[in-house]
Amino acid sequence: MINEYNYHCFHCKNQLNKNQEVEFLIERNTKERGKIFLSPTPKSYNYRTELEIKFIKDEMVDFICVHCNKNLVSKQYPKFVKIHLKVTDNVLIDVFFSRVHGVQKTYVGLEDFKDIYGDEMNL
Repeated sequence: MINEYNYHCFHCKNQLNKNQEVEFLIERNTKERGKIFLSPTPKSYNYRTELEIKFIKDEMVDFICVHCNKNLVSKQYPKFVKIHLKVTDNVLIDVFFSRVHGVQKTYVGLEDFKDIYGDEMNL
């Protein structure tokens, strides 16, 4: 069991955790940008935003690394964000979570989404 969840950008490898949260920039299809802070614990879908943002149900949101400014969309699963969970210096686990507002899906695993958290869904 993992006791501490340290998430990293899969592009630049910098840590995304900040003060017990995981920090991202987000961009909406309206080009509105802001910061969002997510709970680092799987099965928890709590978040807060730096500015008040009223999301639209089923809205697709881009998540962007706060360090390198690159989009974290998964090329393999475009409805998901891809980040790394760093277990040790040599062990990184892929984590995928939904970019669609209101869809609570998180997949954790090295391949083929081994552990699933949230509602069941097809990719």
